[in-house]
Amino acid sequence: MGHYNALCSFLSPFANFLPPLIETRSDLGILRHFKVCLYFFVMNENKFQAALKKEIRSRFPGSYILKTDPSDIQGIPDLLILHNDKWAALEVKKSQKASHRPNQDYRVEEMNNMSYAAFIFPENKEAVLNELAQLFETDSGR
Repeated sequence: MGHYNALCSFLSPFANFLPPLIETRSDLGILRHFKVCLYFFVMNENKFQAALKKEIRSRFPGSYILKTDPSDIQGIPDLLILHNDKWAALEVKKSQKASHRPNQDYRVEEMNNMSYAAFIFPENKEAVLNELAQLFETDSGR
């Protein structure tokens, strides 16, 4: 029961992403419950990324959002955002505690030195989007 309570406490900030069939523990058998939780953890980053792309398009009309190919350059951030004469790269994570793959820290730092790059997850989404707004709204002298 302690593991279940810890899992529920961890999942509560992500309640909006949970499949609707997780309402109470008594609704599901233990095995089914953990299969659904596994589904949530696997799909959460993809759902967050899809919602993030939609929000970026809304906040920065006319932007191009490109999904990068991780097999091309190891550690390259997930998204490349082109807005007018500016660009930014975002590495999407399902949570602040999600692990980083090899070279991700290096690539994010490298690309941040070129323009702007950051790890983005639900806990820092607003701060990163505000930084993007500052970047995209600055005059480049063109």
